[in-house]
Order: sequence, then structure tokens, then C-alpha cells
Amino acid sequence: MEHHRIDRVGILSPLEESSAEISRDSGIVSQSASSLSMVSEILSSGTVSQSPSFGAAANVILQSPSLDEAAESGTSEQQEDEVLRNTAVSYSSYIRATAGEEIMCLEKSLEEMLTRVDEFVGMLDMIRNDTSQIVNENLPQIQQKSTEMRQIYRRIDKLEAFVKMVAANVNAMEDQVTQAEGDLGTLPGAFKKILRTMSTPGFLNKPASPRRPAAHQHQGIPSEAGTRRLTGSSPRCVFRCLKKSKASHMACEKEIWQKIGEGFVREYYNQFDNTNRMGLGNLYSPDACLTWEGSPFQGREAITGKLVNLPFKRIKHIITEQDFQPTIDSCILIMVFGQLQVDEDPPMAFHQVFMLKSQNCAWACTNDVFRLGIHNIPV
Repeated sequence: MEHHRIDRVGILSPLEESSAEISRDSGIVSQSASSLSMVSEILSSGTVSQSPSFGAAANVILQSPSLDEAAESGTSEQQEDEVLRNTAVSYSSYIRATAGEEIMCLEKSLEEMLTRVDEFVGMLDMIRNDTSQIVNENLPQIQQKSTEMRQIYRRIDKLEAFVKMVAANVNAMEDQVTQAEGDLGTLPGAFKKILRTMSTPGFLNKPASPRRPAAHQHQGIPSEAGTRRLTGSSPRCVFRCLKKSKASHMACEKEIWQKIGEGFVREYYNQFDNTNRMGLGNLYSPDACLTWEGSPFQGREAITGKLVNLPFKRIKHIITEQDFQPTIDSCILIMVFGQLQVDEDPPMAFHQVFMLKSQNCAWACTNDVFRLGIHNIPV
């Protein structure tokens, strides 16, 4: 029995040392380990401890019979096995490392860091590509545009110089015009120069100084050949062929508007008496108005239809008098007096008024009023 206990002590001694080391590290010594240590000391010494409690236990063991010793021995072995099992479990809990959660957190952090590194690398690549595009494409384009802008700036400088030159010429021309008006001594303006040729009231008749030809004026009175074109027999050679450039001389030439009116009257009555009157529509503006013996007609086509469908075969106009006046809006007012003979009827007096206006660089009749000089007034 003692030999068996000695073998057990040889087995338990290393476990006791491990238990003592674990107790020192953790600072916690279990009651079962203490009991195991005490029992181990008793078994190893073979003597009874001087402690009162253990002395009493030893006396009980020495004084017990063999059956009691066998039962006590079985109980002690069970306790020792349980103590060994608990000690092994406690020791294994210390030596086993459980770092699974920390490892998972570390792996997750590493994955996030790698993702951010990939994003940063992608951003660097994009910036590198943009930089390459700017250096290789945009900068040459900017340089080319800069060269083109320099050329445009030079053109603008030339244009500004040209504008300044034109402004200087215009100022010189204005000075010459002002001097010419002062030399004429008449009312300023083109219309007032027209009024000077008319029979105006006394407050407009100012003594005019002798006119001196200006250096920049080369136009003269239109020749008779230019006015004679209005009397051509062809319908195309109508009064409208007289261009507006001649109307510009109306402000400074005394008889030009009279010549225009006379040419129109000759052309009008020449076509009226010697043709089928289809060409008379060319002498009217598209929106002209005609009042024939109180009947109104609007438009060139309506006027042409009226003149063509007059109920006679032959007609002849004899002009007695004709008066001409320029209007404020640069038109010409014509009043015609005379007689007309239709077929074999006796001559009858008539009155006709024309209004001429310059349209599209040509003169045309915009208003026409015709009346016979017949009065059914009882005497």
C-alpha cells in the first residue's frame, strides 16, 4: 500500500509544481489544488503532520481497520482524478490562445485598406491620363488658338485705324457741307432747298447769296436726253425707269421735279391715247389708288382693268395746263387740266391729279383722281 502511494507521489509531483506555477501567475489558488498539495506532502513524508487537523486524520487512518483503509483509498483516488482533471482543464485554458475575433477584425481592416489603396491608384492613373492629354493635345491647341488670336488682334487694330480714317473723312465732309450751306444762305436741309424753288410766302423768301460750286460737287442738271427717255413708245421705257438718284438732285436743282412731272404726264397720256392701255399699269405702284368719276379702285390690277375696259374705241387728250409741287415726304403732286375727245363726241373738259412717289429706286404713281368738267347744275 505504501509502495503504491510512493508511485502516486512520483506521478503527482510534477503536477503539483505546474499547479503552483499556475497559481503564482494567476494569483488565484483553488481549494482543490491546496488539498492535493497537502495530501501529496503526507504521502511523500510517510509521517503524520503536526497540524491538529491532519494529525487527527492520521490517527483515524492508523486506528481504522483494513476495510476502512480500502474505502478511504478509493475515495482518495477519485478525488485525485477529479483534481487532476480540473487542473488539466485550467492549465489548458491558459496555454490555448483564442484570437479568432481579433484576426477577423484585422483581416477586415486589411481588406478596407487594400480597397482604398486600389481607389487611390485608380485616381492617380486618371490624373496621369488627364495630365498626358493636357500636355499632348490641349496645350498645342491653346498655342494654335493663341497664334490665331494674335492675327485677329492685328486685324482689329487695322480696322480701328480704318474707322478713324473714315471718321476723319466724314468730319471733313460735314465741314464742307456746313460751309456749302453757309455759302448758299438758304434754309438748311434738303427739303428747305426744294421749298426755295417754289412760290412760297414772304417769310420764307430770303435773299440768297450767289451760289458757288463746291469742289466735291460734280453733278449738274440732267440733260434733256435723260428726261426724253420718259417719252419712249415702248411700255418698258416707262416713267419708273427714272432712278432715285435723280430724286436726290431734287433738293438742289430747281426744275428737276418739274421735269419728272412733265415726263410722267407725256408718257401717261401718250400710252392712254395710242395703245390698248395695258402698259399703263406699269406706271402705278402695286398698292396704288384710283378714283374714276367717284368710283374707287385699289391695286395695280384693278386700275389696269378699269382703264382697259373703258367704253370707247378712240380717245384724244389735249392738255391745257399742268401744275407740279413737291411734298414734305419727297413726293410730287401733279394737277392736269385739259380736254378730251372720245370717238366722234364733242370735246369735254377734265381734271386729273397724280401723286408720284419714289419706291425701290424708281418713281411710280400712288394716287390718281379723275373727273370730267361736267356740271349738271340748273341755271
